Amino acid sequence: MTFPTTRPTLLARAREGDNDAWYQFAHAYTQPALDFLCRKFGLKEPDAEDLWQELLLKLHTRSLRTYRAEAGRFRSWLMHALRRKFLDWLASTRAERRDERKTVSGDEPLLVDEPEGATRFDQLEDEQRRSYEEQYPEVQAQLESWLGDYPDKRAQKGLRPTEKEIYLAWFWNYDGLTDKELAARYGLNRHHLDYIREKVEVHLRKRWQRETGI
Repeated sequence: MTFPTTRPTLLARAREGDNDAWYQFAHAYTQPALDFLCRKFGLKEPDAEDLWQELLLKLHTRSLRTYRAEAGRFRSWLMHALRRKFLDWLASTRAERRDERKTVSGDEPLLVDEPEGATRFDQLEDEQRRSYEEQYPEVQAQLESWLGDYPDKRAQKGLRPTEKEIYLAWFWNYDGLTDKELAARYGLNRHHLDYIREKVEVHLRKRWQRETGI
């Protein structure tokens, strides 16, 4: 289902707190938003519903009032908001799975010819990595674009990996490493990795706010 043509009067009333207009807005955009999240990013419907409900709450309480017509069509603005929400969800989900990896043990191998020590969790990580590679090139391109003007101190000093490279390695984390393991791979401690991650995400949030006003 495609996004409906935005009715300026409905949008204006919803922004002003008209409950009837808000319910009409939510009804009109919910299914297209869920279809967009599932089709574009391969989300399962329960995850898409959770993500959309979180964004709806944010739109209802504050963000919808930040939209300005001069910024472009509302449906484009909303799809941009959905992409950003997905990026937040993806980063938090991968962080949770890294934490789970610390405690998961005792799973039986899925296949008899699996390498010794492989677990069901390892198998899921491999499937997830392939899914990211196949389904999320747009997400990677968006991150690269937003990080294009990031003031990378390590890059300025000629150090490798750069802060941008470290953040992208943390974000995608194809090998399913814990934060401590990932930091060690790059010769960092856990606190330094957290510092770089938080610094980059401040930049990403500022870029997002400049583009959408949210």
